[in-house]
Amino acid sequence: MKKDDRIKIGGGYEDDSLLRRCDIKGTVLDFIPGYDAGTSAALVRLDAPITCENITGDILVLELRYQSASWDRETQPGSYTVGVDLYSYIPKISMAGEFPSNGWVGLDSHGLVEVIQR
Repeated sequence: MKKDDRIKIGGGYEDDSLLRRCDIKGTVLDFIPGYDAGTSAALVRLDAPITCENITGDILVLELRYQSASWDRETQPGSYTVGVDLYSYIPKISMAGEFPSNGWVGLDSHGLVEVIQR
């Protein structure tokens, strides 16, 4: 996955996950420092804002879930497993794990990302 790719985010760990209930698509804006040292997170602008737990935004930060995973690898559709956070602003770094959250909320710990257009 790379900057300017169009993506679809789905899946989700919980049966009632927002990712399972909504058709969420967006464009990769850039990559920012991830929560863990030495990692990067994808910064995504959604096609339309969504709301979860009183946070409305059109920015997602996606963090790869598994140690050997890489944004640089060509993967099969849906094979990026990611943590998904919704932001009401464009962050400079991932805030995953920082509490209390301010202007962001965790959507799911096991979202699936598919690149739909390069």
